[in-house]
Amino acid sequence: MQKNSGTRISRLPACRQTGREGGFSNHAKEIFEMTNKEVELNNTEKVSSEKKSYGIYFFTLSILMGISFIWSVYDESVSRRPWKEYQKEFLKLEFNKLKKELEEARKDVTSPETKEIEDKLKKLRKQYQEKGETPEYRNALRELDKKETRLFEVSQELQFAKSLAEEAYYQYQHAFDTGGDYKTKKNEWEKLYAAAKKLEPEIEKAKKKRDEVKKKVENYRGEITELEEKLEKYKESILKIENKLEILSKKIPEINQVVINDFDRNNFEEPVLKVDRCQSCHMGIDRKGFENFKEPFKTHSNFEIFIAKHPVEKFGCTSCHDGQESGLTFYDAAHTPKSKEQKAAWEKKYGWKPISHWEKPMLQGDFIQSSCRRCHSHEEDIPGAPVLSEGINLFRERMGCVNCHLVKGYEDVNKIGPDLKNVGTKVDSSWVFRWIKNPKWHHSKTRMPNFKLSDKETLSVASFLMSLKEDENWKVYKLRPGILGNKVLIETGRRLVQDIGCNGCHTIGETEVYKNKNRDIAPILTNIGNKTTPEWILNWILAPVRYSQKTLMPNLRLSLNEAEAIVAYLYSLRDPNFEKIKDLNEKIKDKGEIEKGLKVISDYGCYGCHNIPGTEKLGRVGAELSNFGNKELYELAFGYVKDVERSWFGYARAKLKTPRIFETEIVVQKMPDFGLSDEEIHALTVLLKSYKDKKIPKEFTKEVSSNYEDIQKGRKLIKKYNCIGCHEVEKNWDGGNIMVPLKAKYNEIEAKSYAPPRLVGEGAKVQSEWLFKFLHQPYTIRPWLSLRMPTFNLTDEQVNSIIRYFQSVTGEDVFYHFWQEREFTAQEKREMKALIDTLQCLKCHQFGKGGGGVVSAAELAPDLSLAKGRLKPKWIMNWLINPQSLQPGTRMPNFFFDIDEEGTKTELLPEPEKKMELLRNYMFSFK
Repeated sequence: MQKNSGTRISRLPACRQTGREGGFSNHAKEIFEMTNKEVELNNTEKVSSEKKSYGIYFFTLSILMGISFIWSVYDESVSRRPWKEYQKEFLKLEFNKLKKELEEARKDVTSPETKEIEDKLKKLRKQYQEKGETPEYRNALRELDKKETRLFEVSQELQFAKSLAEEAYYQYQHAFDTGGDYKTKKNEWEKLYAAAKKLEPEIEKAKKKRDEVKKKVENYRGEITELEEKLEKYKESILKIENKLEILSKKIPEINQVVINDFDRNNFEEPVLKVDRCQSCHMGIDRKGFENFKEPFKTHSNFEIFIAKHPVEKFGCTSCHDGQESGLTFYDAAHTPKSKEQKAAWEKKYGWKPISHWEKPMLQGDFIQSSCRRCHSHEEDIPGAPVLSEGINLFRERMGCVNCHLVKGYEDVNKIGPDLKNVGTKVDSSWVFRWIKNPKWHHSKTRMPNFKLSDKETLSVASFLMSLKEDENWKVYKLRPGILGNKVLIETGRRLVQDIGCNGCHTIGETEVYKNKNRDIAPILTNIGNKTTPEWILNWILAPVRYSQKTLMPNLRLSLNEAEAIVAYLYSLRDPNFEKIKDLNEKIKDKGEIEKGLKVISDYGCYGCHNIPGTEKLGRVGAELSNFGNKELYELAFGYVKDVERSWFGYARAKLKTPRIFETEIVVQKMPDFGLSDEEIHALTVLLKSYKDKKIPKEFTKEVSSNYEDIQKGRKLIKKYNCIGCHEVEKNWDGGNIMVPLKAKYNEIEAKSYAPPRLVGEGAKVQSEWLFKFLHQPYTIRPWLSLRMPTFNLTDEQVNSIIRYFQSVTGEDVFYHFWQEREFTAQEKREMKALIDTLQCLKCHQFGKGGGGVVSAAELAPDLSLAKGRLKPKWIMNWLINPQSLQPGTRMPNFFFDIDEEGTKTELLPEPEKKMELLRNYMFSFK
């Protein structure tokens, strides 16, 4: 408009220049009128815009802003902070718990027992006040004050004297260093030092006198003080609870977190700070007293192991449980359901779904145990992790997985299978063919896996194995005629197999032991007559080490007659329906088949478990598993299988259940089928999850002492040689397989009497030198027992490891004990003899050739004449004090003390210590 207006103004003078006086031209009038109309129109528009209302718009926007503000406040304080509600609920539960405790504490204060204490206290106080008026009590108080003052004065004198002596000593040293008159200074120091030393006895004398008077004063208030303290404890507990309630009432929800340095490392092995906030919801996890609360408020299970030894402030929660440590919602914390049922419940309640892009979702159930190996990688029996420990045992010892799969730390392990370099002299060709084809044909719980070989491959392997006859002359004993089929010898052999202890390792038939075993320790003896020859059995049981230097089979020191009886019995166990494979003996001699057999063995890695000639330089055939627990889903090949859960856990379970399930045209899989039970698969899966090639800083790992290493090394040997098949070695181990036939034959007490000795506390009991000799050359200690300790093929190093194990597990630091021999007087000998007769020791015990003939075999006790060279003197004294504490269930009575459940001792004989020493000396006087 301004432009148009400007135009009109510039034209007006032109109109006037037309010479027409008194007005505008018509054209100018039209323009002027049009201009006025535009101005009026614009003025009208301006007025209507200013008067127009926008209230509805502002009102709507205000409502939306208010709603968004309320939503943002709710989202910020509630939706994004569910932990606040958990904390409020926990604080309420804790408040109610404390209120109940307060009520109980108040009941104690008002109980009849408390009233009785108060009445008694009033009475005693009255008596005390009466005594307090007596001159004796007032004099005692004054005397105590004097003695306290005297003690203070002497202490001060001594302190000053020491200070002067120290100053003189400094001046003496300074004079000596600078060439001054140090001799004079030395004399001064010696005088002051001697003066200070003279005051030291004065201190002791003053203390003694003060204590004597103090005791005298305390006697006036002795029981009063005791009762006052008892009442104070009741009142103190009330005060503590009230203080807790007051603090709790003022507590507001807040994020609970711990900051852990150095535990985690990034891909460049640099320390990463870890902020763990799990306790923002799990508030009772590291506090006792909340064991019966619901999740997430309850105390951690197995508190003494998992929390007391692994404080949250140092380890946090996710160091073991995994999950997203900084997460503050159910989703962000990366919880993982234990089962399909829990998954469905979580989906309904929390809208749960797997967290995206988080590599370490929370571990559940037994899989939490897999985290134990992060810090306890050097252990095999990990406290609080039974499933993981079982997996380690399966992987390393029983199944021999480590023989094919490399895992860091297990580079050098023994082969678990028998040495096959001479197997051709041992087995029947038809038996070995069927065994290779399907090991469970022989017995269902063998450790030998099924390689699913074709008949051609089986023939080739059998041909190669039957060709292995490195030493055909190892058999030195010939079986005499008339042994096989002799019914008397068969029965004798059956009794020997049961009585001398073969059942500790071997089973025969579907016995209770066999049914309860997960895997065999030693071969089942059923049908052994089909497997090998009678002559091989004879030579094997008489001298196992002749056949194999590395065998675990011990020498039972059998006589030839005993061995022949056992051969007669074992050979009678053969299956009469066992058929020889036609023409097999001819086929296995083919050189081409023998060469093919070595190739098949090499391809499938049989040499991993067995020593097989020609395969010594070959490496492991299986994949390395050191980092298998960290494998991501994209690294696992599921092949064409559709019905396996697409997860690490699904893959691992399926692979162990059916090892070749994921095989394709390209991916050829050779892992054999071990026929694992669901429990074994679970244990191995937990172990595999623990294999994560990640270093943990030293400050988080368990400190390993030399004693601890001795215990671990000894345990391996004890399990390797199956000592636990016959002995109870540690408190949490039972008596082994040997107890089953004994319990079937005798009652509980008699079975223990006929069983091999309990070895719990053996390190404190026997002398190391004796144990070293005994393990190398066992001999009979309990002649009434038919069971015999076998001779194992142990090296000196192994024996010393076992001795160190027994010493370490019982806390013994001293290996050898010196006993000063002396001649006893005639009087001492008479007293010893009288005590032996009084206690009737020789009723159960032998002493050399005498004694032990009064009771039954089950009640007989060890020969006391062997004690001097076998038992430790200190152990004998502990045994005489309380035999039951060292060997629960022993028939040995308590002669000297009656000990109640609280450990209070009551003397049963006068001067019990002296009499126990007499008995010990008597045993050690025997020559």
